[in-house]
Amino acid sequence: MLIRILSCVLFMAAIAPGFQSDAWSQAVPAKEGSMLIPPPVSIESYPTEVGSEVRSNYLRAGVTVSAGYIDNLYAGSGNAVLGETTVSVRPKIAFDATSSRQQSTLLYSPGFTFYLPTSELNQTDQNAIFNWRFRVTPHGTISANDIFQQGSSSFSASSLGAAGSAPASAVGIIAPFAQRLTNAVDAQYSLQFNPRNMTGVTGRRFDLHYPDAAQVPGLYDSNEWGGGGFYSHRLTGAQYIGTTYRYSRILANPQNARSETQTHTFFLFYTIYLKRGLSFSLSGGPQEFDSEASFSATATPADGLRTLSHTRAVGSQQSADTQTQTVTTNSWSPGVTASTGWQRSHTNFSASYSRSVTAGGGLLGTFDSNSASASARWRASRTWTLAASATYSILKSVAPLPFFSTTLGGHSIGGVATADHPLSEHIGVSFEYDRLHQSYAGITALVSNPNSDRGLVSVYWQFARPIGR
Repeated sequence: MLIRILSCVLFMAAIAPGFQSDAWSQAVPAKEGSMLIPPPVSIESYPTEVGSEVRSNYLRAGVTVSAGYIDNLYAGSGNAVLGETTVSVRPKIAFDATSSRQQSTLLYSPGFTFYLPTSELNQTDQNAIFNWRFRVTPHGTISANDIFQQGSSSFSASSLGAAGSAPASAVGIIAPFAQRLTNAVDAQYSLQFNPRNMTGVTGRRFDLHYPDAAQVPGLYDSNEWGGGGFYSHRLTGAQYIGTTYRYSRILANPQNARSETQTHTFFLFYTIYLKRGLSFSLSGGPQEFDSEASFSATATPADGLRTLSHTRAVGSQQSADTQTQTVTTNSWSPGVTASTGWQRSHTNFSASYSRSVTAGGGLLGTFDSNSASASARWRASRTWTLAASATYSILKSVAPLPFFSTTLGGHSIGGVATADHPLSEHIGVSFEYDRLHQSYAGITALVSNPNSDRGLVSVYWQFARPIGR
């Protein structure tokens, strides 16, 4: 997959003539005749770069060596290890090729982490982010994103800004020191058919895979796919209203079981660009969902098949040793999303809140989700850049699962704070602190280690070279 991405990006860079740096900026209100894609219907997150980090037509490469300390490591067996030292090496390559009609960006960073003294936790990981934009006509644009992550750390290697649209999948649970692979692909085609109106279609595919199921008791692989469309109308040069529809199907197939959730989301939205680089968006509407869960067990549970309002048992087959039961739920729930973004030359901030019906993320079933995230980055001086991000989510089951004595769900909260200090043009040092807390009923993989804390000091070498000039 990574080879295909790299080949595609190199091809796009090779055919992109006439580079220019500001052709794709969408952080400011549009001029008359040219519309933006408002955050509630965009596949993009709010930007996170500041200062000289915002460059186009550059090739970047480097390597980072880090030393970290985890104060509450628990590997899942034996006694807790109160202190663990880590050493990691992470090379990186990234580039941006921008022309008047297209933009291609790629970030790829493998990692190698060594634990002391618990060497059996040594790991390798991969992170790749690919973005492509192509202007088919003066007012029609194709966009595509692919984000791939592989690793077993509780701490993500990439930092993304808050999103302006509601998530279809539940916030993923991270089982400490268990291998986890995710791949998210989003695509969109937008067409502005007159000076004040735009329409578009979107598609999404998300895969979550645990290579070793024994490492993640209570968590399961899941697949999501879906799509939708939107209509956007510009009221004034800085105000947009519109509507969006999205369909999503999320499937999990653990051994002797199956969980499927389908959602239909109808939202109205409003976006205002208050001034240069500052926007606020609000969207909301009904969500209709269908949930189906079937399980086989070697014995009939003591409490039988539980039912709730709007829930019915549609199948029950029994034999001398096993019983299979299927439960379906059909209902609807109100959803809402609010987000804001503020981008300046040396500062950016983004935040979002969403209430929606979701599924997946390693869990079985369908959930009422409340999630919030915020990200900030500030270039405090020429040689210091500070950043922080935080996430919070609560999941509550809205559909019963047969053979489960407890109701699945819980909450998670995490945060990252960093300080970056370049020492010269190519060498610098950074400091980082990460905190993650996860509490979910019935998830064995988290019982022993609900908290993860890490301090990290890194030294990096990097270079940047203009391309296409």
